[in-house]
Amino acid sequence: LSTGYVELNTGQIVSFALLALVLCGGALARGRDGLAGILAVLTAIEPVVGLPVTVAVLCFVPRARWPAVVTGGALALLALIVVGPQAILEYAVRVVPAQAASEIHFPFQFSLTYALARAGVAASAARAAGTLSYIVLLALGLWLAPRVARTVGRRELLVFLPALACAIGGPYLHQEELCLALPALAVLAVYTRGPDRTAFAIALCVLSIPWIAVWGIKQLFLASILCCSVILWRLRVRAGPALVTLCAIALTIYALELHPPHLPVPSASIPRSYAPTALVQDEWGDYAELRSTSDPLWFAIKLPAWAALLGALALAARRSLRPDQSTSARI
Repeated sequence: LSTGYVELNTGQIVSFALLALVLCGGALARGRDGLAGILAVLTAIEPVVGLPVTVAVLCFVPRARWPAVVTGGALALLALIVVGPQAILEYAVRVVPAQAASEIHFPFQFSLTYALARAGVAASAARAAGTLSYIVLLALGLWLAPRVARTVGRRELLVFLPALACAIGGPYLHQEELCLALPALAVLAVYTRGPDRTAFAIALCVLSIPWIAVWGIKQLFLASILCCSVILWRLRVRAGPALVTLCAIALTIYALELHPPHLPVPSASIPRSYAPTALVQDEWGDYAELRSTSDPLWFAIKLPAWAALLGALALAARRSLRPDQSTSARI
């Protein structure tokens, strides 16, 4: 639900990155490491996940290295031919930082930068902290990946876990990118046992819901409950925790829907002229500021997803320290 509805409804390219990520993990699970290396590089259509996944296969999957390097080289050469080095340099140096800076107060953001700015932190400090959090979580995800993959006995976690880590915090993150955490949660919920299995299943339920969309579209209420019910049933979560989870999610959505989302509506034209050399991000930044709000519900709507992501990462870290006795497979 959170992938198909949100991604297709807004025309996002994240769906293609998610597809490449899932296929990359599937190739690793089946021992097709060369194919996994190619697919890992293809996730770079969404750089937030492309970097951790590509680094993971280069570090942990020796037979995937050459296919990944060749694929990356071919795409880099294609980029040089199509747009040239000057455009690539401008994109990296000007466009990417400008885009990140343009949405510091944008209500649809899920990034750490947004959370800090919403709390009153200066914009420059919030951006720096968001960037630092991405680097730290990238390192943490790469450190955990081989350990969790070994203890759970699933090679696909070599790429799924770094993707999960990098869907948390950062300087620029939308609801659409949260789906990149779903593959790791699905594998952990299926192949772990005991209380951790229940916790991963609950996190999977929470992240299966497009919270902002559900908040504003009442017709998605039953679809969300149905989606969570199927997840809990298929994962055979015990009746008690399953009912508590469904009731908690239903009540949270219902309480939020009692106060539907409202944002300022900007005028038809932004009252400012722009230099011919200005980036479109300058105008977009002004638009995002005009749509910013101090309504605390726009912060509260993100708390379930943040809690699920952080809780799942913490549980994965704990599991890396104690092998699952019921798992005999090894990477």
